[in-house]
Amino acid sequence: MQDYCLGHDAVLHPDEVDHGISDLGLRAGSHLGDPERLLDAQRAHPHARVLAVVHAETSTGVENDVAPLRDLQDTDTFFLLDTVTSLAGIPVEIDGWGVDAVYSGTQKCLGVPPGLSPVSFSLAGCRAQVSLISSRRIHSSPVPTGASRPFQA
Repeated sequence: MQDYCLGHDAVLHPDEVDHGISDLGLRAGSHLGDPERLLDAQRAHPHARVLAVVHAETSTGVENDVAPLRDLQDTDTFFLLDTVTSLAGIPVEIDGWGVDAVYSGTQKCLGVPPGLSPVSFSLAGCRAQVSLISSRRIHSSPVPTGASRPFQA
């Protein structure tokens, strides 16, 4: 049986992406630890297009503190949050945490049959031309060059 990491499966498709991918080297289902670590990684790679985080993990019971990642709003890095196992089970503050795109699944805490995927995009997420390309996968077009926050309507 292959080791499966939802966070990687959702966004890291090297065959579809023509730019480098930085991996923090965390095991699937492991705790992120201090969120400042992710902010430090973003500062070390200020041109990073996307930071993808799994909010909670069913198999390990891990809940990651993502509220401090709101600081990404002051950067050009797109914040993608996986809430497949957390939506409706624990608080998810999409706007308060400055999340650009969030997705979930209905088969966990929502208790609805599988096959649906609630998604939400911030204005920045909409402007980054995020699009769904196939079931259970999200693909984000790169944030337009020169785009910066806050976006102006």
